[in-house]
Amino acid sequence: MNMPATRAVIWDWNGTLLDDVELSIHVVNDILDDHALPRLTRERYLEIFDFPVQRYYERAGMDFNEVDFDALSLHFRRTFEARLDESALFDDVAPTLTTLQTRRVRQLLLSGTEHELLQRMIGRFGIGAAFEEVRGQSDGHARGKLETAAELLERNALDPDTTFFVGDTTHDGEIATALGAQCVLLSTGHHHRQKLEATGWPVVDSLAACIEFLET
Repeated sequence: MNMPATRAVIWDWNGTLLDDVELSIHVVNDILDDHALPRLTRERYLEIFDFPVQRYYERAGMDFNEVDFDALSLHFRRTFEARLDESALFDDVAPTLTTLQTRRVRQLLLSGTEHELLQRMIGRFGIGAAFEEVRGQSDGHARGKLETAAELLERNALDPDTTFFVGDTTHDGEIATALGAQCVLLSTGHHHRQKLEATGWPVVDSLAACIEFLET
């Protein structure tokens, strides 16, 4: 594939570096149980997960005329963090980050997760030093991260033509398209491969496989 030389990679967190799909399903199913709603199978979860996450909860049957979204979001974040030890980084995270550091590719991390929670998670896994900047969202509503992504590019003087977004959802592909950047999507996260392929961006099955697209 003929692409410009990569000068920067902007990583997603959940489902991209953090292998947390099963944990996410467990936490949301506990919430659905509390509201007497049907539990999600992994297949159904990968089908309906979306940004903003309020839309995904509605697809799962939640009625926000009766349920406070702020309270639900806070409950999810607190439970997710308390159970974080049930998840782990993907096995190839460390060698992939190291390879790009060796190639002098700038690395940043952008997540739809609330910023302070994101910082705590990054700290627990001890990989913060790999990134020039780690940026989450100002609240826990996970509406999306396009605006934050645009600010990240501008603040760090990144050229979209030589910047890759690496993520695991169609939203990551939409961000790259909107900003004129490049993108690689991982099939190991929160969306089905078929949904990712529909974006037109390359889809790979591991972080290590991303390297071939990040030509330097």
